[in-house]
Amino acid sequence: MNTPEDEQAWDDLFRQRLEHYEAEPAADALGRILAGTPKPVRINRRRVAGRVAVSLLLLIGMSWWALNRWPMLPEQPAAVKTSPVGTARKSTLPSGSASSPTTPERSPSSTLVNPDQSVAVNKPSVREREATFPTNNTFSYRSPGKSRQARVAGSVRYRQPATYRGRIRPTDATYPDWDDSSTDLVNVLTEVASVAEPAPLTIGRLQHLGLRLPQMAPPAAPISAQQTHLATSPAVSRRRRSSVYASVMALYSYRRISPNTNDEVYIRQIQSSRTFSSDRIGSRIQIGKEWRLSQRIGLRAGLTYGQLRTSMRYRLRTLPTDSTQVNWVNDQTVRLTPMADRPVAVAGRYHYVGLNTDLIVSLGSGQLWSHYLTAGATVGGYVAPVRRQGAFLQASYGIERPLTSDLWLRIEPSVQYGLNAVSDRRNLCKIRPYTYGLTISFRK
Repeated sequence: MNTPEDEQAWDDLFRQRLEHYEAEPAADALGRILAGTPKPVRINRRRVAGRVAVSLLLLIGMSWWALNRWPMLPEQPAAVKTSPVGTARKSTLPSGSASSPTTPERSPSSTLVNPDQSVAVNKPSVREREATFPTNNTFSYRSPGKSRQARVAGSVRYRQPATYRGRIRPTDATYPDWDDSSTDLVNVLTEVASVAEPAPLTIGRLQHLGLRLPQMAPPAAPISAQQTHLATSPAVSRRRRSSVYASVMALYSYRRISPNTNDEVYIRQIQSSRTFSSDRIGSRIQIGKEWRLSQRIGLRAGLTYGQLRTSMRYRLRTLPTDSTQVNWVNDQTVRLTPMADRPVAVAGRYHYVGLNTDLIVSLGSGQLWSHYLTAGATVGGYVAPVRRQGAFLQASYGIERPLTSDLWLRIEPSVQYGLNAVSDRRNLCKIRPYTYGLTISFRK
């Protein structure tokens, strides 16, 4: 029976076994090592840059074609037939125009009325006031001041009153003391020409100058009176109506990667894709409804479907060693290194479904485009390849212009940040995505 003293020491046995060890590796050693490693995919930067350039050119060309194909249409009132009641309440034609067949031509003496008799200002009938508003049910975030003036200027139609110089025609038979060459008449006519609104010019204003003037025919209704009636119309409620929108967003996804700490697995040298790599391209689709809350604030809500792509490379080392590398330090020392560090490449596509809510704040409008800001959140969850709840915060700056009378185009550079991290399939890393993209939407 062998005793411990008779047994050979383990270090002597180890040296004896490695006495005839060949330092040169086998001819196919490198092939065996690389057999289990996936071949790295080289990304052609020129091809990716060309695709991005072509996509931008197509987007700009389609937008330019759409803007030229559907120019902005001004809001015009609907064609409404005027009733006989409304036509009967209009002011009379000037003396130089042709008289209607239903109205007999009056003599100059018949146009003179009693100065004590009150002068009534013609007001538009109820039917005429209702016919001046357009029948468009959509709303926009343009400032109402300019658009209301444009609507009033385009819809309110009234007959231009005859000049006061033509209406003041005294006759020598009725007023023998009238002097056309007097200085008072020149002053009166000068004052009449300088007055912007004919409403304040009444008989009492002319008589306080000490002149005896004939009674003038009642002028047409002033613009200020018609604007007062337009402002009190119940058609202002058209701003409260809702609209439907649909949007498509092309995005680039980025991420913050945090490895999970594990006693058996060690991850190092984590590398993500390049900045403009095709592995970062994703998309987002939204459809929903939008409401106008006030003059400058709106609210929209809808359904969201998103698709995010991720890819990364890292080196994985496991503590239970599969093989060992031996290096001689000196004649009496050997270094043993476990060879369990292997490169790993991971690529995945995450699908997301949720509900989005955004608050819209109008910044004003120019000649063609309206500017606004949006801020909101999306709540939902990932449905593939892992199932996990998630939420996003989102914000954008957008511009909007009409294509037709009820269709609007929107362009929004957007940013989105994930509040919850999602793990990969092997549960080795936690990934928190955030995206940048361009949103194109239509509202009707």
